[in-house]
Amino acid sequence: MKPILALLLLLCGPQSDSFTTVVEKNFAAWDRDEDGKLSVEETDRLVLDPAIKGEPAVAIGVIKAVQRGGKWELPDLTVAYFKSCTDGEKTHPDFEKMYAAATRKLGKTSRELFGDGAPSIDSFHQGNIRDCYFLAPVGAAVARDAEA
Repeated sequence: MKPILALLLLLCGPQSDSFTTVVEKNFAAWDRDEDGKLSVEETDRLVLDPAIKGEPAVAIGVIKAVQRGGKWELPDLTVAYFKSCTDGEKTHPDFEKMYAAATRKLGKTSRELFGDGAPSIDSFHQGNIRDCYFLAPVGAAVARDAEA
């Protein structure tokens, strides 16, 4: 291997598979009822499966987001359908683009729980996800003993 190519591979790291490749590799395992298509019930189970990690988890997340989004009238979710979505037409979701964006975001996400040391009650904010039932007791615990 030429030194410049080796350096580029080292700096850039391994390329991730495309959305369609990930779907093709994993579809048989995802299609639990073996009917050749992914149902809402199957993707509901898959997004909760802790054994699915990495690129397959990102692909399932993208599929679930499209199913929930309501923007697209989706046909049966088959391997053939996912392959047909790579034609650049605007008549179906751009799974590849969403997958690439999600993969990039996941790669940049910090896994550190509290980035600036111990948590502070002043740094807690609810936001728009209606999580006060969770934040209230966590905030109380932090206010009582942030090091715990």
